[in-house]
Amino acid sequence: SVSGGIWKSTNGGDSWTVVDDFMANLAITDIKYDPSTTNIMYASTGEGFFNGDALPGAGIFKSTNGGITWNQLASTNNSDFTYVNRLAVHPNPDSVGVFYAVTSYHNPGVWKTKDKGATWTQVYSSFNGVLDIDIGGTWGEKIIIGTRTDVYISYNYGKSWFQMTNGSYNKLPDDGGRCEVGFMMLTRIIFTLALIEMEVNCGDLQTVEDPGSCAGMMLNT
Repeated sequence: SVSGGIWKSTNGGDSWTVVDDFMANLAITDIKYDPSTTNIMYASTGEGFFNGDALPGAGIFKSTNGGITWNQLASTNNSDFTYVNRLAVHPNPDSVGVFYAVTSYHNPGVWKTKDKGATWTQVYSSFNGVLDIDIGGTWGEKIIIGTRTDVYISYNYGKSWFQMTNGSYNKLPDDGGRCEVGFMMLTRIIFTLALIEMEVNCGDLQTVEDPGSCAGMMLNT
């Protein structure tokens, strides 16, 4: 929890115990498992949602013992990772070590690692910061991100991006405010539904079926 650290439940959420009250940073924003083993976990820190009481983080932390102890990834001990809003781990076990982090404020955007966080490459830069991310597609090739105003999607592991919220395609409301995004696989191969929550109109929930048809490409193939 943001400002509350990491908590653990062993009974389906009926009760919770704090993992460590003295972690190097308690502004936890997201936790993800490594798809190859649940012993390896990553936790992002720093609440970069442009609210007045936002708490800075200290990069990304890693656990190799199921969340009992945590250590900061040295590669994220810098201002680029002060506000890491969300993480997305590549879902295929044969792509171990590939995951993404989205950031705000300092050099904001989407960062990708292929070596379990040892090194990072920025694959998308956004002045408005990136607030949310999810991975979909048969091989994890589709990545959707939400910023403070817009939604973007990539069909090639983050190499290129298409805006979904304005421009000639006008697929979603323009300037939707804070955008939370996610994929729902209706079938493994042929159909993906994008779920997008926007701050506009007190919290619109948008769904995009076959979102690439207007852009001259099929997103779901």
